[in-house]
Amino acid sequence: MLTNNLIDNLIKDLMKKYEYQIVLKPLTRKERREWTKDFLMNSNIKTIDDSLFKFMFNGSDDESCRLIQFVFKNYLNIDIDFDEIISIRNEMTRQHKRGKTSVLDSLFSLEKQNTIVDIEPQSDISDKRLMPKLERYLATMRVFESNIGNDDESTYAFIHLICFYETKYKGDYPKGAVIVSNDGYHWIHFTDASGNIDLNSKQDLLIVDLEYSTEIFRKEGIENMSDKKMFEFALANAHIMNDEIQNAINKMAETSQAVRDLLSKRFQYLASPENRYTSLKHQMDLNTQYYEGVDDGIEKGIEKGIVQGHDEEYEKLRKQNCSKVKYRFIEKYDVDVCFSDDLSYDEYDYIDNLIFKNASLDEIKTYVEALQLDLL
Repeated sequence: MLTNNLIDNLIKDLMKKYEYQIVLKPLTRKERREWTKDFLMNSNIKTIDDSLFKFMFNGSDDESCRLIQFVFKNYLNIDIDFDEIISIRNEMTRQHKRGKTSVLDSLFSLEKQNTIVDIEPQSDISDKRLMPKLERYLATMRVFESNIGNDDESTYAFIHLICFYETKYKGDYPKGAVIVSNDGYHWIHFTDASGNIDLNSKQDLLIVDLEYSTEIFRKEGIENMSDKKMFEFALANAHIMNDEIQNAINKMAETSQAVRDLLSKRFQYLASPENRYTSLKHQMDLNTQYYEGVDDGIEKGIEKGIVQGHDEEYEKLRKQNCSKVKYRFIEKYDVDVCFSDDLSYDEYDYIDNLIFKNASLDEIKTYVEALQLDLL
Protein backbone atom coordinates (compact mmCIF):
# COMPACT_ATOMS: atom_id res chain seq x y z
CA MET A 1 0.00 0.00 0.00
CA LEU A 2 1.25 3.46 -0.92
CA THR A 3 0.99 5.22 2.47
CA ASN A 4 1.35 8.93 3.17
CA ASN A 5 4.57 8.07 4.98
CA LEU A 6 6.05 6.59 1.81
CA ILE A 7 4.87 9.58 -0.21
CA ASP A 8 6.50 11.92 2.31
CA ASN A 9 9.77 9.97 2.06
CA LEU A 10 9.72 10.36 -1.72
CA ILE A 11 8.96 14.08 -1.40
CA LYS A 12 12.05 14.47 0.79
CA ASP A 13 14.18 12.89 -1.93
CA LEU A 14 12.57 14.98 -4.66
CA MET A 15 13.14 18.16 -2.65
CA LYS A 16 16.88 17.49 -2.73
CA LYS A 17 16.83 17.96 -6.49
CA TYR A 18 16.58 21.52 -7.71
CA GLU A 19 14.23 20.82 -10.61
CA TYR A 20 11.63 19.31 -8.26
CA GLN A 21 12.33 21.62 -5.35
CA ILE A 22 11.22 24.73 -7.25
CA VAL A 23 7.91 23.00 -8.05
CA LEU A 24 7.21 21.50 -4.62
CA LYS A 25 8.46 24.26 -2.33
CA PRO A 26 5.49 26.68 -2.77
CA LEU A 27 2.92 23.88 -2.19
CA THR A 28 1.22 22.87 1.04
CA ARG A 29 1.84 19.40 2.48
CA LYS A 30 -1.43 18.12 1.03
CA GLU A 31 -0.70 19.68 -2.37
CA ARG A 32 2.79 18.12 -2.38
CA ARG A 33 1.31 14.69 -1.78
CA GLU A 34 -1.20 15.12 -4.60
CA TRP A 35 1.53 16.36 -6.96
CA THR A 36 3.79 13.44 -6.04
CA LYS A 37 1.01 10.88 -6.56
CA ASP A 38 0.39 12.32 -10.02
CA PHE A 39 4.15 12.35 -10.64
CA LEU A 40 4.33 8.64 -9.75
CA MET A 41 1.53 7.74 -12.16
CA ASN A 42 3.11 9.65 -15.04
CA SER A 43 6.84 9.18 -14.47
CA ASN A 44 8.62 6.95 -16.92
CA ILE A 45 10.86 4.06 -15.96
CA LYS A 46 13.41 2.31 -18.14
CA THR A 47 12.66 -1.31 -18.95
CA ILE A 48 16.18 -2.19 -17.77
CA ASP A 49 15.45 -0.66 -14.37
CA ASP A 50 16.36 -3.29 -11.77
CA SER A 51 12.92 -3.74 -10.23
CA LEU A 52 11.02 -3.69 -13.54
CA PHE A 53 13.51 -6.14 -15.09
CA LYS A 54 13.08 -8.52 -12.12
CA PHE A 55 9.31 -8.31 -12.55
CA MET A 56 9.63 -9.21 -16.24
CA PHE A 57 11.88 -12.23 -15.79
CA ASN A 58 10.89 -13.65 -12.42
CA GLY A 59 7.16 -14.20 -12.80
CA SER A 60 5.41 -17.53 -13.26
CA ASP A 61 2.89 -16.18 -15.78
CA ASP A 62 2.98 -17.01 -19.48
CA GLU A 63 4.70 -13.76 -20.49
CA SER A 64 7.62 -14.20 -18.07
CA CYS A 65 8.03 -17.86 -19.00
CA ARG A 66 8.17 -17.09 -22.72
CA LEU A 67 10.62 -14.20 -22.18
CA ILE A 68 12.99 -16.47 -20.24
CA GLN A 69 12.76 -19.17 -22.90
CA PHE A 70 13.31 -16.55 -25.61
CA VAL A 71 16.54 -15.37 -23.99
CA PHE A 72 17.81 -18.92 -23.44
CA LYS A 73 17.05 -19.90 -27.05
CA ASN A 74 18.32 -16.77 -28.81
CA TYR A 75 21.38 -15.93 -26.71
CA LEU A 76 22.57 -19.34 -25.48
CA ASN A 77 21.00 -21.68 -28.04
CA ILE A 78 19.30 -23.54 -25.19
CA ASP A 79 15.83 -24.83 -26.08
CA ILE A 80 14.16 -26.01 -22.90
CA ASP A 81 10.69 -26.47 -21.40
CA PHE A 82 9.92 -24.04 -18.63
CA ASP A 83 9.20 -26.78 -16.09
CA GLU A 84 12.88 -27.78 -16.40
CA ILE A 85 14.01 -24.34 -15.17
CA ILE A 86 14.42 -23.60 -11.47
CA SER A 87 14.67 -20.06 -10.13
CA ILE A 88 17.40 -19.84 -7.49
CA ARG A 89 17.23 -17.79 -4.32
CA ASN A 90 19.54 -15.05 -5.44
CA GLU A 91 20.45 -12.66 -2.64
CA MET A 92 24.13 -11.87 -2.24
CA THR A 93 25.43 -12.02 1.32
CA ARG A 94 26.62 -8.69 2.69
CA GLN A 95 30.40 -8.52 2.72
CA HIS A 96 30.51 -6.16 5.69
CA LYS A 97 28.09 -5.12 8.43
CA ARG A 98 26.63 -2.04 6.75
CA GLY A 99 27.07 -3.21 3.17
CA LYS A 100 24.32 -2.87 0.60
CA THR A 101 22.50 -6.13 -0.09
CA SER A 102 22.80 -7.06 -3.75
CA VAL A 103 20.57 -9.39 -5.69
CA LEU A 104 21.34 -11.21 -8.91
CA ASP A 105 18.37 -10.16 -10.98
CA SER A 106 17.34 -13.37 -12.75
CA LEU A 107 19.29 -16.43 -11.66
CA PHE A 108 18.22 -19.84 -12.98
CA SER A 109 19.37 -23.45 -12.67
CA LEU A 110 18.88 -25.85 -15.59
CA GLU A 111 19.33 -29.10 -13.69
CA LYS A 112 19.34 -31.56 -16.60
CA GLN A 113 21.92 -29.50 -18.47
CA ASN A 114 24.09 -28.86 -15.41
CA THR A 115 23.86 -25.15 -16.17
CA ILE A 116 23.39 -21.89 -14.26
CA VAL A 117 22.23 -18.74 -16.08
CA ASP A 118 21.99 -15.18 -14.78
CA ILE A 119 20.29 -12.42 -16.81
CA GLU A 120 21.23 -8.88 -15.78
CA PRO A 121 20.33 -5.35 -16.99
CA GLN A 122 22.86 -2.55 -16.70
CA SER A 123 22.45 1.19 -17.26
CA ASP A 124 25.29 3.11 -18.82
CA ILE A 125 28.34 3.24 -16.53
CA SER A 126 32.06 3.49 -17.22
CA ASP A 127 33.65 0.39 -18.71
CA LYS A 128 36.04 0.26 -15.77
CA ARG A 129 33.08 -0.06 -13.38
CA LEU A 130 31.08 -2.55 -15.45
CA MET A 131 33.54 -5.41 -15.65
CA PRO A 132 34.32 -5.61 -11.90
CA LYS A 133 30.58 -5.80 -11.21
CA LEU A 134 30.08 -8.60 -13.72
CA GLU A 135 33.10 -10.53 -12.46
CA ARG A 136 31.67 -10.28 -8.95
CA TYR A 137 28.33 -11.63 -10.19
CA LEU A 138 30.11 -14.55 -11.84
CA ALA A 139 31.96 -15.29 -8.62
CA THR A 140 28.67 -15.28 -6.73
CA MET A 141 27.08 -17.66 -9.24
CA ARG A 142 29.78 -20.23 -8.48
CA VAL A 143 28.34 -20.53 -4.98
CA PHE A 144 25.42 -22.42 -6.50
CA GLU A 145 27.51 -24.90 -8.54
CA SER A 146 27.60 -27.63 -5.90
CA ASN A 147 23.81 -27.71 -5.72
CA ILE A 148 23.13 -28.81 -9.29
CA GLY A 149 24.26 -31.39 -11.84
CA ASN A 150 24.31 -35.14 -12.23
CA ASP A 151 26.87 -37.56 -10.80
CA ASP A 152 28.29 -38.33 -14.23
CA GLU A 153 28.90 -34.65 -15.02
CA SER A 154 32.02 -32.60 -14.36
CA THR A 155 32.54 -31.19 -10.88
CA TYR A 156 31.71 -27.75 -12.23
CA ALA A 157 28.50 -26.49 -13.79
CA PHE A 158 28.29 -24.42 -16.95
CA ILE A 159 27.89 -20.77 -15.91
CA HIS A 160 26.47 -18.17 -18.30
CA LEU A 161 26.03 -14.49 -17.41
CA ILE A 162 24.09 -12.35 -19.91
CA CYS A 163 24.26 -8.58 -19.44
CA PHE A 164 21.89 -6.35 -21.42
CA TYR A 165 23.90 -3.13 -21.52
CA GLU A 166 22.11 0.18 -22.16
CA THR A 167 24.77 1.62 -24.45
CA LYS A 168 27.93 0.29 -26.17
CA TYR A 169 30.61 -1.58 -24.31
CA LYS A 170 33.99 -0.33 -25.48
CA GLY A 171 35.99 -3.00 -23.73
CA ASP A 172 37.84 -3.13 -20.45
CA TYR A 173 38.30 -6.88 -20.58
CA PRO A 174 39.81 -9.18 -17.93
CA LYS A 175 43.47 -9.95 -18.47
CA GLY A 176 43.99 -13.06 -20.59
CA ALA A 177 40.33 -13.44 -21.54
CA VAL A 178 39.31 -14.72 -24.98
CA ILE A 179 36.95 -12.19 -26.59
CA VAL A 180 34.70 -12.56 -29.60
CA SER A 181 32.94 -9.30 -30.56
CA ASN A 182 30.54 -8.74 -33.45
CA ASP A 183 27.15 -7.20 -34.20
CA GLY A 184 26.85 -5.66 -30.76
CA TYR A 185 27.68 -8.86 -28.85
CA HIS A 186 30.77 -9.46 -26.72
CA TRP A 187 31.45 -13.08 -25.74
CA ILE A 188 34.10 -13.27 -23.01
CA HIS A 189 35.62 -16.65 -22.14
CA PHE A 190 37.91 -16.91 -19.14
CA THR A 191 41.31 -18.58 -19.40
CA ASP A 192 43.43 -20.72 -17.13
CA ALA A 193 47.03 -20.08 -16.07
CA SER A 194 48.29 -21.34 -19.46
CA GLY A 195 46.14 -18.89 -21.41
CA ASN A 196 43.72 -21.56 -22.64
CA ILE A 197 39.97 -21.36 -22.18
CA ASP A 198 39.28 -22.75 -18.72
CA LEU A 199 37.24 -25.88 -19.44
CA ASN A 200 36.97 -26.70 -15.75
CA SER A 201 35.12 -23.54 -14.80
CA LYS A 202 33.07 -23.53 -18.05
CA GLN A 203 32.00 -19.94 -17.47
CA ASP A 204 31.42 -17.20 -19.98
CA LEU A 205 29.97 -13.73 -20.13
CA LEU A 206 27.85 -12.17 -22.88
CA ILE A 207 27.43 -8.39 -23.04
CA VAL A 208 24.64 -7.27 -25.37
CA ASP A 209 24.91 -3.68 -26.64
CA LEU A 210 21.29 -2.48 -26.74
CA GLU A 211 22.30 0.69 -28.59
CA TYR A 212 23.33 -1.47 -31.55
CA SER A 213 19.70 -2.40 -32.25
CA THR A 214 18.77 1.30 -32.35
CA GLU A 215 21.48 1.91 -34.94
CA ILE A 216 20.12 -0.90 -37.13
CA PHE A 217 16.62 0.59 -36.82
CA ARG A 218 17.89 4.01 -37.93
CA LYS A 219 19.99 2.70 -40.81
CA GLU A 220 18.00 -0.25 -42.14
CA GLY A 221 14.46 0.00 -40.75
CA ILE A 222 12.23 -2.62 -39.15
CA GLU A 223 12.19 -4.75 -42.30
CA ASN A 224 15.81 -5.80 -41.74
CA MET A 225 15.57 -6.44 -38.00
CA SER A 226 15.48 -9.97 -36.61
CA ASP A 227 13.15 -10.98 -33.78
CA LYS A 228 16.14 -10.75 -31.44
CA LYS A 229 17.00 -7.20 -32.55
CA MET A 230 13.37 -6.13 -32.18
CA PHE A 231 13.39 -7.46 -28.62
CA GLU A 232 16.60 -5.54 -27.87
CA PHE A 233 15.17 -2.37 -29.42
CA ALA A 234 12.03 -2.59 -27.26
CA LEU A 235 14.12 -3.34 -24.17
CA ALA A 236 16.20 -0.22 -24.80
CA ASN A 237 13.52 2.20 -25.98
CA ALA A 238 10.10 1.28 -24.54
CA HIS A 239 10.34 4.14 -22.03
CA ILE A 240 10.96 6.81 -24.69
CA MET A 241 7.71 8.68 -25.27
CA ASN A 242 8.44 9.64 -28.86
CA ASP A 243 5.80 8.96 -31.55
CA GLU A 244 8.31 7.48 -33.99
CA ILE A 245 9.79 5.16 -31.38
CA GLN A 246 6.45 4.07 -29.93
CA ASN A 247 4.91 3.47 -33.35
CA ALA A 248 7.94 1.39 -34.33
CA ILE A 249 7.73 -0.74 -31.17
CA ASN A 250 3.99 -1.29 -31.68
CA LYS A 251 4.74 -2.35 -35.25
CA MET A 252 7.38 -4.78 -34.01
CA ALA A 253 4.86 -6.23 -31.55
CA GLU A 254 2.65 -7.26 -34.48
CA THR A 255 5.25 -9.84 -35.55
CA SER A 256 7.33 -10.47 -32.40
CA GLN A 257 5.85 -12.45 -29.51
CA ALA A 258 8.82 -11.43 -27.36
CA VAL A 259 8.08 -7.72 -27.88
CA ARG A 260 4.40 -8.30 -27.08
CA ASP A 261 5.33 -10.10 -23.86
CA LEU A 262 7.79 -7.37 -22.90
CA LEU A 263 5.19 -4.63 -23.43
CA SER A 264 2.56 -6.60 -21.50
CA LYS A 265 4.83 -7.10 -18.48
CA ARG A 266 5.88 -3.44 -18.58
CA PHE A 267 2.24 -2.30 -18.60
CA GLN A 268 1.38 -4.60 -15.68
CA TYR A 269 4.27 -3.22 -13.66
CA LEU A 270 3.64 0.46 -14.32
CA ALA A 271 -0.07 0.09 -13.55
CA SER A 272 0.84 -0.13 -9.84
CA PRO A 273 1.90 3.07 -8.02
CA GLU A 274 3.72 0.91 -5.45
CA ASN A 275 5.98 -0.47 -8.19
CA ARG A 276 6.65 2.99 -9.53
CA TYR A 277 7.54 4.15 -6.04
CA THR A 278 10.00 1.26 -5.58
CA SER A 279 11.74 2.05 -8.87
CA LEU A 280 12.01 5.79 -8.32
CA LYS A 281 13.20 5.42 -4.74
CA HIS A 282 15.79 2.87 -5.83
CA GLN A 283 17.10 5.19 -8.56
CA MET A 284 17.41 8.07 -6.13
CA ASP A 285 19.16 5.92 -3.54
CA LEU A 286 21.70 4.83 -6.14
CA ASN A 287 22.52 8.47 -6.78
CA THR A 288 23.34 9.27 -3.18
CA GLN A 289 26.90 9.59 -2.00
CA TYR A 290 26.50 6.56 0.25
CA TYR A 291 25.58 4.11 -2.47
CA GLU A 292 28.06 5.53 -4.97
CA GLY A 293 30.71 5.08 -2.29
CA VAL A 294 29.74 1.46 -1.77
CA ASP A 295 30.02 0.77 -5.50
CA ASP A 296 33.47 2.36 -5.60
CA GLY A 297 34.46 0.31 -2.57
CA ILE A 298 33.37 -2.91 -4.27
CA GLU A 299 35.62 -2.17 -7.24
CA LYS A 300 38.63 -1.41 -5.07
CA GLY A 301 37.83 -4.33 -2.80
CA ILE A 302 37.94 -6.95 -5.56
CA GLU A 303 41.74 -6.87 -5.61
CA LYS A 304 42.04 -6.71 -1.82
CA GLY A 305 39.31 -9.24 -1.11
CA ILE A 306 37.25 -6.73 0.91
CA VAL A 307 34.53 -4.16 0.38
CA GLN A 308 35.07 -0.65 1.65
CA GLY A 309 31.91 0.59 3.37
CA HIS A 310 30.76 4.01 4.33
CA ASP A 311 30.05 3.25 7.97
CA GLU A 312 30.51 6.82 9.21
CA GLU A 313 27.97 8.25 6.79
CA TYR A 314 25.50 5.46 7.57
CA GLU A 315 25.93 5.95 11.33
CA LYS A 316 25.24 9.67 11.01
CA LEU A 317 21.99 9.04 9.11
CA ARG A 318 21.00 6.26 11.54
CA LYS A 319 21.39 8.51 14.58
CA GLN A 320 19.39 11.28 12.91
CA ASN A 321 16.60 8.81 12.20
CA CYS A 322 16.76 7.50 15.78
CA SER A 323 16.32 10.99 17.26
CA LYS A 324 13.44 11.82 14.93
CA VAL A 325 11.54 8.60 15.66
CA LYS A 326 12.06 8.83 19.44
CA TYR A 327 10.69 12.38 19.44
CA ARG A 328 7.59 11.34 17.49
CA PHE A 329 7.06 8.30 19.73
CA ILE A 330 7.14 10.32 23.00
CA GLU A 331 4.99 13.06 21.49
CA LYS A 332 2.31 10.57 20.42
CA TYR A 333 2.26 8.01 23.24
CA ASP A 334 3.49 10.20 26.13
CA VAL A 335 5.62 7.39 27.60
CA ASP A 336 9.32 6.62 27.71
CA VAL A 337 10.60 5.03 24.53
CA CYS A 338 10.46 1.23 24.45
CA PHE A 339 13.31 0.75 22.00
CA SER A 340 17.07 1.25 22.17
CA ASP A 341 19.57 3.47 20.38
CA ASP A 342 21.18 0.63 18.44
CA LEU A 343 18.50 -0.30 15.91
CA SER A 344 19.23 -0.04 12.19
CA TYR A 345 18.11 2.83 9.99
CA ASP A 346 15.42 0.62 8.39
CA GLU A 347 14.15 -0.61 11.77
CA TYR A 348 13.66 2.98 12.97
CA ASP A 349 11.93 3.70 9.68
CA TYR A 350 9.54 0.80 10.26
CA ILE A 351 8.70 2.07 13.77
CA ASP A 352 8.15 5.55 12.32
CA ASN A 353 5.70 4.04 9.85
CA LEU A 354 3.84 2.27 12.69
CA ILE A 355 3.55 5.56 14.54
CA PHE A 356 2.25 7.28 11.43
CA LYS A 357 -0.41 4.56 10.94
CA ASN A 358 -1.62 5.04 14.55
CA ALA A 359 -0.48 1.59 15.62
CA SER A 360 -1.11 0.74 19.27
CA LEU A 361 1.68 0.93 21.83
CA ASP A 362 1.47 -2.87 22.21
CA GLU A 363 2.04 -3.36 18.45
CA ILE A 364 5.22 -1.32 18.59
CA LYS A 365 6.43 -3.09 21.72
CA THR A 366 5.77 -6.48 20.07
CA TYR A 367 7.83 -5.44 17.02
CA VAL A 368 10.71 -4.19 19.18
CA GLU A 369 10.69 -7.34 21.35
CA ALA A 370 10.82 -9.47 18.18
CA LEU A 371 13.88 -7.49 17.04
CA GLN A 372 15.58 -7.99 20.40
CA LEU A 373 14.90 -11.74 20.23
CA ASP A 374 16.13 -11.78 16.62
CA LEU A 375 12.83 -13.19 15.39
CA LEU A 376 12.57 -10.87 12.36
